[in-house]
Amino acid sequence: MHTIFKTKLDITDFQTIELPQDFKILHIANQNGVPCIWYECTHDMPLVYLDIYCFGTGYRMDNLPAMVYIGTVQIDGYVWHFYRAQTWKR
Repeated sequence: MHTIFKTKLDITDFQTIELPQDFKILHIANQNGVPCIWYECTHDMPLVYLDIYCFGTGYRMDNLPAMVYIGTVQIDGYVWHFYRAQTWKR
């Protein structure tokens, strides 16, 4: 059964999160001062590890793997742009 879940993200250059392997990212937003990602998935699927990158406006993005933009959040006057790696690890 497909369900929508939310995971909190950190404002850090790099982090790895676990998601079910059939995940589909729906949205990223600020919720109560915390960046969160909403995704659709089948809850009982095996988990995969997804690398997430965060950049402030004006930050350099050199020498990084291929990435896919997933969203931007504004928190306390700062603007943070989130990307995910194109591939994920099992």
